[in-house]
Amino acid sequence: MNATAAPHTIPVSVIGLGNLGQALADAFLTRGHPTTVWNRSAGKADALVERGASLAATPADAVAAGELVVVAVLDYDTVGELLRPAAGALAGRTVVNLTTGTPSAARALGAWAADRRAAYLDGAVYAVPQTIGTSAAFVLYSGDEAAYRTYRTVLDTIGEGSHVGPAPELSSVYDTALLSGMYGMFAGFFQAVALAGTEGIGAAELTRPPG
Repeated sequence: MNATAAPHTIPVSVIGLGNLGQALADAFLTRGHPTTVWNRSAGKADALVERGASLAATPADAVAAGELVVVAVLDYDTVGELLRPAAGALAGRTVVNLTTGTPSAARALGAWAADRRAAYLDGAVYAVPQTIGTSAAFVLYSGDEAAYRTYRTVLDTIGEGSHVGPAPELSSVYDTALLSGMYGMFAGFFQAVALAGTEGIGAAELTRPPG
């Protein structure tokens, strides 16, 4: 990052324009960042281009255009498929992968990026797309601490961020653990409702405060 550059002038590229990717690109544009986007179906970029985004012809072009490269696609296999052809352009850039995956996949991708002299941050997003860029969104990051410090102001465009450690896989570990707790809580609630239902007690009655 250019030490004299204002945070809002940092060029950002967003690869993947699903619901999350579109919301990310929109947030960066709103904050005034020069934003380049790429998606396999180019038509998904139309509204963003109308707002001032540049449409890259290939993922490699998107990487070359951005100092900060944000990826939000289906899975880690897809991340690798898109970034491998751009390997030569990764040196000196920071890749922020917001794709959901496993800790082992995050660890492998972080090592691959480091071998290509790119900084790597893995992120777990806790927000629905409609809340990206608001105080209702927050993101856990792990990986290159220096890159996180450098780009924290830019990343806070997405939502409040927190860096949980230098190992790339840590955000995925946190994400998996938190989701496991949430799913366990929901499973327990549904089991409780089912058990109460055997005696004709409905969910509303079961959860009504005493008194």
